[in-house]
Amino acid sequence: MRADRIETWARLWVPALVAGLALASIELAAMFDEPPGRSWTALGLYLINIYVIAEAIRAISRYLDRRVSWKNAGALRVVAQLGLSVAFACVYLLLIYVPLKLYEIAQGADDVLAWPHIAFTLLLALIFGTALAAFQLLFDFFRQWRAAQAEAEQQRLAVTRAELDALKAQINPHFLFNSFNTVYGLIEHDPERARSVLLDLSDIFRYVLLHNHLDLVPLPQELAFLEAYLKILRARHGEGLQVRVSGCDDVAARVIAPMTLQLLLENVVCHNDIESGPGLHVDIRCENDALTVSNPIRARRGDTRGTGSGLSHIQARYRLLCEREIRIERSADMFRVTVPLLPCAP
Repeated sequence: MRADRIETWARLWVPALVAGLALASIELAAMFDEPPGRSWTALGLYLINIYVIAEAIRAISRYLDRRVSWKNAGALRVVAQLGLSVAFACVYLLLIYVPLKLYEIAQGADDVLAWPHIAFTLLLALIFGTALAAFQLLFDFFRQWRAAQAEAEQQRLAVTRAELDALKAQINPHFLFNSFNTVYGLIEHDPERARSVLLDLSDIFRYVLLHNHLDLVPLPQELAFLEAYLKILRARHGEGLQVRVSGCDDVAARVIAPMTLQLLLENVVCHNDIESGPGLHVDIRCENDALTVSNPIRARRGDTRGTGSGLSHIQARYRLLCEREIRIERSADMFRVTVPLLPCAP
């Protein structure tokens, strides 16, 4: 819209500026003819003729937009537009000047139509046509540059959307795999509880179906989903897993990528020993527009590498959503992941 306004103003003022060149040529014209009258009528005629040439050159540009592509034949387009613009200006001014001069001679003016008159008219046409065509080419270049930028941005967004959708498609099987592992652990020794957990699991998947297609969800919804997921984890690990949430009421208006907390907690459970000892305490804290999940490191025995996709999914999603990285910190006895809390779109 801004480019359209600039072009509209240019269509009004550029011909007027070029008309100033025509008025400056009055004294030069007196070398071959009687000086034009310095009247408002003469000024109006100058302006009208220049505006006609300017609009015709713009029409030539729009016609060439359909015939000669800037992308495939840029040099040809410049030559064709300049050539047609100058040719039109020459023909137009000759069609205006010659009949008027012949009319003046027929009315008894002491003058003749000689080659200097024709040469000077063509010189003016060359100057005006080239100047107006150059301005039009400048705006055409600007318009093509803006269009190329918009196209590149649309392509970038399309690629980003495809990558984000691909990540979402991967999260569902990842979540399903871990959830059924949890239920499987209960079937042998506590079938009744397994049935109860399956009902809880159906509630969780209802949330997944309703929200996983979204890029961002309100933080309170994600926290409520986390509570439901904790029921399943506690069904398998007992009360050994303790989660404390603090400071998140102050940032309730912020949003987060759906299932981020579930993946972070899943990562904690996968890599730490929960059953033995005093259990594992996970701290979820919101401050400074960021959410941090931290836990003491209590490495499990055996292979705890998992699929390695949980944190990488979160990193990739935030990189695509807001071009901001999550922060992963590991010390000798503590593991901490911080994700940005984003402002809710108006």
